[in-house]
Amino acid sequence: MLVDPFKLARPTSHPAQKNMIMLINIVFLVLIGLLIAGSLWHSVDREATLVETVVAVPISPPDALTLHGNGQLSFRGKAMSTEDYIVNHVKSGETVRLLADRKVRAGKLLQVAAKLRDGGASRVWVISQRAIK
Repeated sequence: MLVDPFKLARPTSHPAQKNMIMLINIVFLVLIGLLIAGSLWHSVDREATLVETVVAVPISPPDALTLHGNGQLSFRGKAMSTEDYIVNHVKSGETVRLLADRKVRAGKLLQVAAKLRDGGASRVWVISQRAIK
């Protein structure tokens, strides 16, 4: 009996149940990855009420310095002075994100922004809440 060398063996088919189990495993791995990524992300201070703007470029504040309504500063939930923030977190020529409470006086906001610029920040972005009407 001669065997044809160009004839390929038929591929074995996977049962639908096995394919479904592989898909479920992939979905669970993606969910676990998202849970881990979410737990590593630094959240914004919940006590601050953001300023509203009508036109703004949407960005996320990964590491924003928070200026509370009473004029106190915090970073990642820890109270901090402007000088401490500059020494520990501002690299020369870096953009600093400032999350300002809407109760903060404009003069205080400008004073903190000026100190950050004098401390080496190239730009100070004030993060606000977009007002959707």
